[in-house]
Amino acid sequence: MNYPKNGWGTVMFEDMFPSLGDYDFNDFVLGYRVQIPFRSGRRGKSVIDEAIQFGIELRAMGGSFPYAPCVRLKDLKAADVDEIEVVQRFNTSVETVVWSVGPDGEVIMDFRNLVAATSKPSGSTFFNTDKEYLVTELPQLNIAIYMNKEVNVNSVDFESFDFYLAKADHGPEIHLGGYKPVYDTYPSDNSGLGWDYYYNKKGLIWGLNVPVPMAHVIEKGNFLDAYKDFAAWAMSGGQDKAYWYNGEKNNELLIKAQ
Repeated sequence: MNYPKNGWGTVMFEDMFPSLGDYDFNDFVLGYRVQIPFRSGRRGKSVIDEAIQFGIELRAMGGSFPYAPCVRLKDLKAADVDEIEVVQRFNTSVETVVWSVGPDGEVIMDFRNLVAATSKPSGSTFFNTDKEYLVTELPQLNIAIYMNKEVNVNSVDFESFDFYLAKADHGPEIHLGGYKPVYDTYPSDNSGLGWDYYYNKKGLIWGLNVPVPMAHVIEKGNFLDAYKDFAAWAMSGGQDKAYWYNGEKNNELLIKAQ
């Protein structure tokens, strides 16, 4: 299984939850790809093992709050994992994956070290959100997740991957729409929130996932102005404009994915 089928997908976050903030959706922009099974030779070993391959690319950071991207594999128990290692890295000094055991025994990968190792261009306030300071060599990790011998690697699918932002020490979290927090307490007294996790009453969200390498919005640009069909898609619960990211765009507000 490859997800997306070809190339990279994109995850984007707005970090002002529960406010919509400037709604530029560039506070964190990540590329991802998943391959199951992935045939890999472990570092220092001659054996070729089946693994889950997870690629992550840091495309933009336009936020001011101390969040970092995390990935929870909600259907993968840490007890079933033998090893998680970086098998390839590009444009970063990071060589290890920081991971922990979640509250239900699941695997959680925290990419705070990737953020810390990434410097913004000289003269720029943020990382790759200004057309005058574009970054073409983006930090990227290719990760292999090896299972214990008795566990079938094909028991995990893409639906297991829960992308989110989190502050340190189990602090506040921002998830894709419909995903409940891992450690954080979800606000129960905010009248602006909708019927499901991380939706507001109009159906707008703070995190989104699309199966293509998608352009992100420049700093202080508005996502609703950049992608004209997005609001209709979001406020219809995904019933209208399913391919909004291929629809009408304002390219002056966008930075293309590399």
